[in-house]
Amino acid sequence: QDKTEVALVHHAYVAPGAQRSGVGTALLRHVTALAEKPILIGTWASATWAVDFYRRGDLLHMRAVVRDAARHAGRITRLHWQRRKVKQRPLVIIADISGSMEKYARLLLQFLYSVARSLPQVECFVFGTRLTRITGQLKVRNIDQAIDQAAREVVDWAGGTRIGESLRAFNRDWGRRVLGRGAVTLLISDGWEQGDPALLAQEVRRV
Repeated sequence: QDKTEVALVHHAYVAPGAQRSGVGTALLRHVTALAEKPILIGTWASATWAVDFYRRGDLLHMRAVVRDAARHAGRITRLHWQRRKVKQRPLVIIADISGSMEKYARLLLQFLYSVARSLPQVECFVFGTRLTRITGQLKVRNIDQAIDQAAREVVDWAGGTRIGESLRAFNRDWGRRVLGRGAVTLLISDGWEQGDPALLAQEVRRV
């Protein structure tokens, strides 16, 4: 529908069975190619799947289109597209390597190594009765050397479990440094606490 400055498409949906197959993107580009003006697509706010599609897909960059048109006597000579940027959030992993987790400890270190090598912003900590940061040790290229160095750094390997005290140390010494910019925290433990349960509950809420 012609709305003077834009061509309005009241509603554009893809049948559920055909979603995530590229049909929506192809349809959007086809409609845009047919239109002689920038298009404005309307959708119900409750149709969250459609809203999400338009937000994450290639969308018309209206400011760029207007700037380009201003340089050509108001005529639209080129359509400019923009894609929503996806920003990687920092990841903080705190893993339990106490006695009750001993049989999983080396596997956990391998997991931490893989994640630290795969993502750009990762901080790794382990704990038994105390907290140990092993981010630096996991930067070694050789996985066996990295895991051996990380294991040597830990003085309470396969010992007791003080989850609350370890989390308190993390919140006190590292929280402000590593939990900014929307960081995601992953706590890995079997929950076998030998310390104060009230302290554990308090510090978990702070993480």
